[in-house]
Amino acid sequence: LPPLPPIAKLSPRVIRVLGQNPSAFTLQGTNTYLVGTGKTRWLIDTGEGKRAYAPLLRRAMKAHGVEGLEGVLLTHWHGDHVGGLASVRAMFPDVAVVAHKRDPRAARTYADVADGAVFRATGATIRAMHTPGHSEDHVVFVLEEEGAMFAGDCVLNGNTATFECLTEYSASLERMEREGRLYPSHGEVIRDGVKKLAEYRKHRSWRENIFMDELRDGWRRDPRSGGMTAAELCDVVY
Repeated sequence: LPPLPPIAKLSPRVIRVLGQNPSAFTLQGTNTYLVGTGKTRWLIDTGEGKRAYAPLLRRAMKAHGVEGLEGVLLTHWHGDHVGGLASVRAMFPDVAVVAHKRDPRAARTYADVADGAVFRATGATIRAMHTPGHSEDHVVFVLEEEGAMFAGDCVLNGNTATFECLTEYSASLERMEREGRLYPSHGEVIRDGVKKLAEYRKHRSWRENIFMDELRDGWRRDPRSGGMTAAELCDVVY
């Protein structure tokens, strides 16, 4: 994968700060984003809590004249997206954190985000869209001024995404289709979001058809077997 700079201004409204956690699963690391044009901006996701992240976030804010945060918007509760919350709260103790709660015990600490909720900062209007599938609590955020979308883990640039529920995930991909760029949580900016989303839907449909074909073939080969186990299917398909 091509290296990404630790801090990058991607548009007049979007600054990417890498989470400093590269791996086979997170690619170059988790992308976090400062969104807006004023002295206070929204932060989307927080990385997984690597020690190098907080100083990097401070440096990015100082370099671009950002003095504070409107709040933190979380795409979902996976550790590589929320692990840096403690360090962000150490910098800004009163910062508001907004997420789609899958755990009612979080209600005292985080504000739930409704589908269609709008968050504003100078130069930025951000609309939440519930997109379950990768995880049941997943949310993407649309940047209205750019016709762009912070895609979380629904779409990656450099790999395909995993999912908990294929039916929900496929429906979310269809709902996400729009013109403009995608800012994924892993990998470089996707300039043609419509094309990438179509590729993802085609890939998922292709993979599903392969599984169904193998199930049918397995039944024809040995009707007494009762089909194939999930492990047997994966061995054949992958």
